[in-house]
Amino acid sequence: MQALMGFAAGADYSAGVKLVSGYFPRRERGRAIGLLMSASSSAVIITNAIPPSVVAAWGWRNAYHGLGGAVLVIAVLCIFFIRNTRITEEAEPQKGPSALLQHVTSTNFILLSIAGTGAFWGTLGLMAWAIPLMVKEHGLTTVQAGFVIAVAGIAGLFSKPSIGWLSDQFGGRRKALSILSFAFFATILLLFGQLKTLTAFEFAAPLIGIGAFVYSPLLVAMVAEGAGIKLAGSAAGIANAIWQLGSAMAPAAIGAVFQRTQSFSMSFAALAAGPLLAVVLMPFVRDDQERPETLESNE
Repeated sequence: MQALMGFAAGADYSAGVKLVSGYFPRRERGRAIGLLMSASSSAVIITNAIPPSVVAAWGWRNAYHGLGGAVLVIAVLCIFFIRNTRITEEAEPQKGPSALLQHVTSTNFILLSIAGTGAFWGTLGLMAWAIPLMVKEHGLTTVQAGFVIAVAGIAGLFSKPSIGWLSDQFGGRRKALSILSFAFFATILLLFGQLKTLTAFEFAAPLIGIGAFVYSPLLVAMVAEGAGIKLAGSAAGIANAIWQLGSAMAPAAIGAVFQRTQSFSMSFAALAAGPLLAVVLMPFVRDDQERPETLESNE
């Protein structure tokens, strides 16, 4: 059942990227994708605040029933209010499976996919291990460590639309910002691994939250724009599937590092290796593949 829910969530992500890429021209797409990506951060904050209380009061089955009902309501709203307004790219030939295969085997797409895997390694490894490591290594309570991560999540929530807006001000060229974002994330992970007190963790929480999430709208926008509007959904879905390899591998790998070294700082150094890999790869990515765009009317 969890796997089936995962398939649905992946389809939702790809469709969302395709729709938003079509609604907005390149000069506005960064902030739009940033707002779309902030939904995941909002969901993390909300679902860590509300469902545990529902489970405690009414049981886990009713918690799932409530979430399912909410999703069904949203689905009905989508049927009535979402339209396939889109931007088309002039002189672009009809694209099919062969064009998709050609695109996802291109050097640019492969580099973005590997860079994203490294970045997601850092983000999901952090989310999985930050609380247990702070509790085990430095004696924080679970509530104190949870507060640190909650603050990080809130900072990440606001960082996504902000970096999208900033990239739009740079004329849609997102490569330099992505390199800076990955470098900042790697640096703050290394610094976070040297901290020892609750006050220091609380002070650093917004910074590590920004680092852990700020890059994602840039990556998604670069993948969508490189593919073109017709392939944006497919390319985003395939790239996300590859990026999730970093999410899947990081928790087990960081657990192994801590078990072997018993070192908080070494564990965070291992996390920083992911975004550092992205820093190395991103200079080889083509900055932008601009095509003229025109806005079509509602379907």
